[in-house]
Amino acid sequence: MWGGGEYLNYFSNFDSQLFNIFSLAYLPLGESFSLFGKLGTGIWYAETNEIQKGEVIILYQLEDGSLIEQLTPVRGELNDSSNGFHWAYGAGINYSYRGKWSLRIEWEQFSKIGGDTFLDEIDSEAITMGWSINF
Repeated sequence: MWGGGEYLNYFSNFDSQLFNIFSLAYLPLGESFSLFGKLGTGIWYAETNEIQKGEVIILYQLEDGSLIEQLTPVRGELNDSSNGFHWAYGAGINYSYRGKWSLRIEWEQFSKIGGDTFLDEIDSEAITMGWSINF
């Protein structure tokens, strides 16, 4: 994403991958529907890239004590990556059609991706929908 003000532009990208393992508990609601909750853990890998370039106004003090504003070119780049452990939980609803296929909608929360040495801790959420066929 490019952004910035009148004099300074920046590009920022954050990418993360997660691998999770969950335990699920189901609460049947009749023959076809069920609610479920999930609790799990996983590992994450995250990477960030940021570029800033343009001009900033810097206030310089001259030898006589007077101040002068001057546009000064700047360019900076940050590339960092890290990995770690996180907790995850979620809930959803499942619909099963005669045991042949099922449709599921769920919400998941992944806590504390990142950390003190990598930007900041980020909580990430996902709402997903899945369809499965039973053989």
